[in-house]
Amino acid sequence: MSKKRIFDIACFGECVIDNFCKTDKNRRKNSLSRIKDCNILFGGRGLNFIAASRLFTKNTLMVSAVGFDYVSSGLKDHLKKNGINDSAILKIKSSTLPKALISLNRRSSIINFYPGLWFEKLEEIKRFLANHIKKVDAKIVFATSGSPALNLQFMKYFPNALKAFGPGHEMSSYKKTELMEILKITDMLFLNKLECTILEKKLGKTVKKILVDFNIDYIITTLSDKGCKIVGRKVILRFPAYPCNIFVDKTGSGDGFAAAFLATYLEKKDLVKSVATGNAFGSFLVEALGGHSNLLNTKLLNERCSH
Repeated sequence: MSKKRIFDIACFGECVIDNFCKTDKNRRKNSLSRIKDCNILFGGRGLNFIAASRLFTKNTLMVSAVGFDYVSSGLKDHLKKNGINDSAILKIKSSTLPKALISLNRRSSIINFYPGLWFEKLEEIKRFLANHIKKVDAKIVFATSGSPALNLQFMKYFPNALKAFGPGHEMSSYKKTELMEILKITDMLFLNKLECTILEKKLGKTVKKILVDFNIDYIITTLSDKGCKIVGRKVILRFPAYPCNIFVDKTGSGDGFAAAFLATYLEKKDLVKSVATGNAFGSFLVEALGGHSNLLNTKLLNERCSH
């Protein structure tokens, strides 16, 4: 019997075609809003996370699903260019890639998301996970797809891994029971400020109470330009953000933060160093459009961390 291949980090989440539109400052109801600029880039929480994590370790596994436009959209070439192996990506011939329309206006954004195959082909993706994931193992797994059922299934396949969960914008559509099932097996939970508020409201508990009741090691909440907050069983830590040189777009900065944090934690087992790396990495991502277009070398990252 062949031994399982062990990855440092395995991530389960979407690859998305992101359509970025810069809109006028003022918008009136039922009126035309002129778009100043439009850019099409590849993103999605799964792709953003794995592209960022590869800066720290090449021993990564991306688990995802794509549609019949995988090649024609240019995504296949994009993954190859970024050194991302697609052997654990399900190719579905009867659906399209997810798409996002992101309207940017100064420091705010409005996202409209079409999940496509992630809700149309759930059973097919479930079977793929069951057949493929049993052949591999990982030290850290990060579940961040838009499907609660698939996230739960993915995490359960790695009983010995550190299990990290990032629900993202779909937090608002999760049922209370779905959240509770996932949190029971979560070691680290990554949220932004809005997601944290939604979680507390859905469960009727504070973050600290949620952490204790579900035996979570750490709940990490990013607070945009206010830095981040970590709640543990015995500690509550706050860390300031690293200033960016120019603000362009915050899309994917949370994914990059989680990737840098977890990769550093895997190596150092040090919360402070992990947060410093995550904050610094996120500060670079907001300086360019898209979730992973401003990936950097470790020298630049270390320079920002040292200031």
